[in-house]
Amino acid sequence: MKSYYLYLMISLFSICCYGQTVYIAGSYNDGGEEKACYWKNEKPIFLPEENAPEAIAVEKGNVYVAGTFSVRRFVESFHRYIYCYVNGRKGMIELGLNTSIRHMDMAVCNGKIYITGELGGDHSTDSKWVTWIGDEMQNYGGPAIIENEGAIYSIRRFRTGNDGFTAYGQFIPLSGNGSGIAVKNGSVYVVGYYWKDGKRIPCYWIDGERKNFLVYDNAFDGSAWDIAVLSDGCVCVIGATKFGPTLWTEVSFQTCLGDAERYNKICAFEDKIYILGTCKRGALKIPCYWIMVKKDTGGLIVEKQVMIPGARSVTDMVVTRE
Repeated sequence: MKSYYLYLMISLFSICCYGQTVYIAGSYNDGGEEKACYWKNEKPIFLPEENAPEAIAVEKGNVYVAGTFSVRRFVESFHRYIYCYVNGRKGMIELGLNTSIRHMDMAVCNGKIYITGELGGDHSTDSKWVTWIGDEMQNYGGPAIIENEGAIYSIRRFRTGNDGFTAYGQFIPLSGNGSGIAVKNGSVYVVGYYWKDGKRIPCYWIDGERKNFLVYDNAFDGSAWDIAVLSDGCVCVIGATKFGPTLWTEVSFQTCLGDAERYNKICAFEDKIYILGTCKRGALKIPCYWIMVKKDTGGLIVEKQVMIPGARSVTDMVVTRE
């Protein structure tokens, strides 16, 4: 009992000191049983679903959580749906028989829900990128979509060729493929990669102009999948290289944060960076997030690491002030 009260006091102290509200989507390990849920400042809120949510968004204090579920129709066939909870109220989008969606992302703008991803059947050749606006499907989409100051920004992916992004109804092409998007001080930042001499080179774009990481070693392939930008314009990117989980800024290249096993999501909140992922404790892989601050030299340093109580998996994160 004393340990519980100590944990509660530490959690409350953390919330009061940092002044943020951290929302995390994922699944909870309840005595070996996996339960879909999301966390609000380390407190789990359970969802009556078998599958963990894949995306979370918060607007004006309303929490939106999206994932998928299946209903068996025949012996080897399933009818699949997207679920979306808004403050605990469930909505559904029908995908169809033996149809799935991969790389799901979600944004909310003035109460309207945008869900994007790769819609596919049993064969990869059947896949296409789509976006739902409300319950209406559009025949375009990509791996990332965000809201910023009342506007929607998204990556547009094509079956062949390079990607692009959309902002205010305009399409801007990229000289490569994008995977994550952020907006800061009116500029649009996209992270991804391009091909050079048969190698996949991580990079990012500012308003469509490609930027290379200054300290990146072009001798090996790498992946970069999410981006965040601090208020001073410092670009922070997560991904992976042959060295393991990797964190880039414009002037630094950092491999594993001590015990990091994987990075899933990166967010900028005021003057801090939040990275959602998994750390290693011996043979265990434990979901957690890191709070980081910028060093005078331009790199990032860990200010705090937070273990997520009872988490089995984590997929998405939002940091806000309420």
